[in-house]
Amino acid sequence: MSKITLLNKNIQKTFIWLKDIEDNMEWLYEDKSTALALLRAVLCALREHLPLNNLAHFSAQLPVVIRGFLFQDWNPEHVAFKERKAEDFLASVKAHLPESAQALDMEKVVTAVFTTIAGEIDLGEINKLKKILPKPLSNFFPDVTDRGGFSFN
Repeated sequence: MSKITLLNKNIQKTFIWLKDIEDNMEWLYEDKSTALALLRAVLCALREHLPLNNLAHFSAQLPVVIRGFLFQDWNPEHVAFKERKAEDFLASVKAHLPESAQALDMEKVVTAVFTTIAGEIDLGEINKLKKILPKPLSNFFPDVTDRGGFSFN
């Protein structure tokens, strides 16, 4: 497979993720730029709440383009938060969003992105993430037992 073909596949996969986020947000219109901002903000907040080795395993599951958003502006010397409450996580997501998206319901934003992630990466990795994250954060992920569907706690 050529490098251009691989890049095209990754860009295509990124658009599928963005469409999933739009659907999970229940938007009646397409807004890829806002969906991308939501994805990036949640990924940045998530990386700040994961130990380095778990972050590496998680990132390996992501398409290359999306992995780039995860690590954009990342400082590897930054240590994972010790206080990992849902409010702190939601505030971190909001801080990473452009002003135009900060009025959105942050819980819905996180749930929409986590649902997209859960539908796209290895189920074992999702279960690892849910075990690593404190309960208030892991509750934003749907319960995933197979690719047949999701349920929430």
